[in-house]
Amino acid sequence: MPIQAGDDGMMIGILLPHLSQMRQIAKTMATQGKSLELSGDLPAAQNEYIEILKLGAQSGQGPTLIENLVGIAEQGLGSRRLLDSFENDVDGTVDYSALARQLEESYLPARPMSETLQSERAFIMDVIPRGHEYE
Repeated sequence: MPIQAGDDGMMIGILLPHLSQMRQIAKTMATQGKSLELSGDLPAAQNEYIEILKLGAQSGQGPTLIENLVGIAEQGLGSRRLLDSFENDVDGTVDYSALARQLEESYLPARPMSETLQSERAFIMDVIPRGHEYE
């Protein structure tokens, strides 16, 4: 995702307009998945939920803490919907081994919190000198 500096040029002022759009896409995909699930197309619904997991992983790779947290929230939404979909497998048609393989291939973990906190530390180190005037 593109990162745009704020008007003041400070790292902490970067603009992240894509985050709300990504979050809305995840919610829309969850609604679409639930619709597929209710219409009886459980495999397509589960694919939609796995795509939400991938979207969350992508959202969470940015350098800011808020990007990491949004990614975690998106992955939480996808995970909950995927787990809830198992209840609708009343006739046992879901191949859970294949589903597990698909998850292993497409699911990426969120960015490590230690890396995210280092970025936040850099933001603070950028702001502190700007708050003091030398005499």
